[in-house]
Amino acid sequence: MALPLGGVWLLLALLPHARAGCVITPDANGHVDYPSSETSVPSTAFTSCNLLVSITLPSGVTSIGSMAFYGCGSLTSITLPSGLTSIGNMAFKGCGALASVTLPSSVTSIGSQAFSSCGSLASITL
Repeated sequence: MALPLGGVWLLLALLPHARAGCVITPDANGHVDYPSSETSVPSTAFTSCNLLVSITLPSGVTSIGSMAFYGCGSLTSITLPSGLTSIGNMAFKGCGALASVTLPSSVTSIGSQAFSSCGSLASITL
């Protein structure tokens, strides 16, 4: 299917906004209680979700995919479950408001640039 030139420009203009968003819409305070039935946070699940301020991951979550929270500029707090084993590449890259993270002892793998460009990140507790 061919798009007229104007349609192509409109599509290109809207693409960044079409993908940017939250797989689960945060409440009025910007918080998400991730579903207890889930065992992972898929890659790009919350990429550029600027409404996300805080999230609690349930005990069943064992992995966070690549770029899962990439560019979540408003994310200040995340509660990681005790059974978490892996954090993907660039999972929290660009989370400029994230000030501290406590990693559970169960984490055995942290991908490259997982916390890159997190300008407010003052501490990671192991």
